[in-house]
Amino acid sequence: MFAKRRLVPYEFKVAPVELSSKEMVCSEFREASPVDQFLFAEFECDKVKSTRLTSDIYMLFNQQRLDRLTRENLLSYFDSLVINEPKFGDLRSKLGDDQLINFVKSRFVQSPSELMAWSSYLMSSSDAAIAELAALQDQSQPSSQPVESSAPTE
Repeated sequence: MFAKRRLVPYEFKVAPVELSSKEMVCSEFREASPVDQFLFAEFECDKVKSTRLTSDIYMLFNQQRLDRLTRENLLSYFDSLVINEPKFGDLRSKLGDDQLINFVKSRFVQSPSELMAWSSYLMSSSDAAIAELAALQDQSQPSSQPVESSAPTE
């Protein structure tokens, strides 16, 4: 009833393309970039090598600005991103991960009224967290009263 199909391998025919100097002038050729070393990551799993292509959009969009920066300027820029106020550093070191997660804003909080409600929540919860930390510190510190021994002295 069904006739067998004849399987013929696909042949890719290459047709040479002739480009004139006009097309070559309008063409854009890829230039090597300092970001190239960050785009490819080689991994080996079960003795099989694989290459992962990644991209950092921020670096790609700001590549020209990053190329102009010197090492010192770049380091000072990264240092300026960190909050250097010791109050926040002390607070972060005292809080646990679960408590810090409570201070992260949801991506769905966007309207001005939601932002105001979120900021008031932060103020009230930060006061409660600081009070809780102070209570924990008071409990963890041993009492400074001298301990009387009941052993007889001779």
